[in-house]
Amino acid sequence: MKIDEAVRSAGWWGHGFASTPLQLPYIDSLTVYTYIVYSLGWVFGAFVLLSAAMFVSQLVKAASSVKDNYGKMLINGLGALFAFQFIWSIGMSLGILPILSVSLPIIGFGGGGELLANLAAIGMIYSVYRRKDMVRVN
Repeated sequence: MKIDEAVRSAGWWGHGFASTPLQLPYIDSLTVYTYIVYSLGWVFGAFVLLSAAMFVSQLVKAASSVKDNYGKMLINGLGALFAFQFIWSIGMSLGILPILSVSLPIIGFGGGGELLANLAAIGMIYSVYRRKDMVRVN
């Protein structure tokens, strides 16, 4: 499979920025993590994985600090969607999971307003978090 060849040939530092990979399917949207690893190497790929894990852990931390049940459910639900998108996109970019139309949140170009929906979800999450002390819980 071409994805496996691209990931295995990357090395620690990759083939250089804007290098042309081997005929990868949907490189701009679905397998953008494979392109990141292929061109920038496993060091930057690990950085993207660490950033995604830190983002999801911040969402969990935000959900635990909100006292309102609706706000907590909203953050947990949207956080689960982000975690699923990160896990599935990275898994299919590494050739572990089947290729579906799930792009890497914020980084991948999903088309159809997916980036706009992700940014709106992040805005809702941090709006609830910002007002966590303003809501009176009985």
